[in-house]
Amino acid sequence: MLDRLVRVEAAGRALARGDAGPATLGYIFSAVPSGVLSRLLTQVRQAMPSVRLSLRQAETPEQIAAVAERRLDLALVRPRATYPIGVNAVTVHSESLLLFLDRAHALAALPAIPAEALASQTFLLPQFNERVGLLEKLDRLATLGGFALLEVIRTGDFVSAATMAAAGYGVVLAPASLIRLGIDTLVARPITGFADKIETALLWHEDGPPISRRVAALLEPRAR
Repeated sequence: MLDRLVRVEAAGRALARGDAGPATLGYIFSAVPSGVLSRLLTQVRQAMPSVRLSLRQAETPEQIAAVAERRLDLALVRPRATYPIGVNAVTVHSESLLLFLDRAHALAALPAIPAEALASQTFLLPQFNERVGLLEKLDRLATLGGFALLEVIRTGDFVSAATMAAAGYGVVLAPASLIRLGIDTLVARPITGFADKIETALLWHEDGPPISRRVAALLEPRAR
């Protein structure tokens, strides 16, 4: 009986510290091919083996709202310039943006594609209702190339956009790790003079459960 009480007391302390118990982690799809999600899960498992994480895939706006309302403990999202009161963020990943296109596309023969060569292209945008994020990057690319975006086809996700690009429906500006999807005929090329990167951030609420603050503390040196 005494041994059981000691174990219960130890478990209670671990729960209060955030070293044990359940937590819900949201993530954007690109956190999977980039390796961000698996790396974070590995860090948590190694540092806090008694934490039980459950995963939920969702888009950035939905996750930010869920963290702000404390319906989600942690979230991997595209960074924003500002967040709701109480929501904190730490940048956990940054990678280059490349152009993805069908291997049979005329521009695929180039080792690097000049921005001005994209003037007549149809762009597939894997964001459905947002004016920030990849669309901002696409606007900067158009400015660099000196052209207006003639046609942008919005898709609901990266897989749809990449699959359509591989079938010749257009081109996609996307994180370099998208090539890990292994879609047949899809190739990636850098864009000359275009060095923009795209980031992933981890969010948590300052009034959230101890676990969320404990997980965030693993990456605290880069917090903002």
